[in-house]
Amino acid sequence: FSRIAVYAVPLMILAGLWLALIISDGPGGLFGTPYGRLLLLKTAVITGALALGAYNKVRVTDQIGSREATSLTHLRRTLSLELILFVSALVAVAAATTVFGPHS
Repeated sequence: FSRIAVYAVPLMILAGLWLALIISDGPGGLFGTPYGRLLLLKTAVITGALALGAYNKVRVTDQIGSREATSLTHLRRTLSLELILFVSALVAVAAATTVFGPHS
């Protein structure tokens, strides 16, 4: 999966930025509206989760063979944080949909 993610994640980021600018009517709407700020918050949270995933892939999983007990504990912690970040992003999306959806 990580081989696909190397190509898929940048494409998703570019598509997301393009759609965000279209939906928010440009950079002013992105920074000047509650919806735009919520979208930026979601983007920041997802970026943090992706960075943590890259850290896990590059650093933590490579250490598992050498110092197994401490590496697995570290991996559990970072994966838990990654999960919390992704759930937070889902909450931000749900909030945006609820507050700024078609029925508002």
